[in-house]
Amino acid sequence: MVSAEGSARILRGDNAQETNRRVRAKYIRPEALDALDRAWGPVDDVSIEITPTRWRSWTGTLLHAAAVEQLDTTYEEAWLG
Repeated sequence: MVSAEGSARILRGDNAQETNRRVRAKYIRPEALDALDRAWGPVDDVSIEITPTRWRSWTGTLLHAAAVEQLDTTYEEAWLG
């Protein structure tokens, strides 16, 4: 898990659309990108740009161990879907 602290600014309009497309392009297969841009573009018109000044990270090891101890099933079966 990770947490970032810092300043943020809200991007709107063309600036947000271009930022969101670049983020999608990083994670979506190229052959699907245009279709998702057409589907999501009209409603995906805001983006938040974060400039972090501090990062924190931690593991869920203790939470996982406590859950396993209390569950009547496996940890994986406790999750939906």
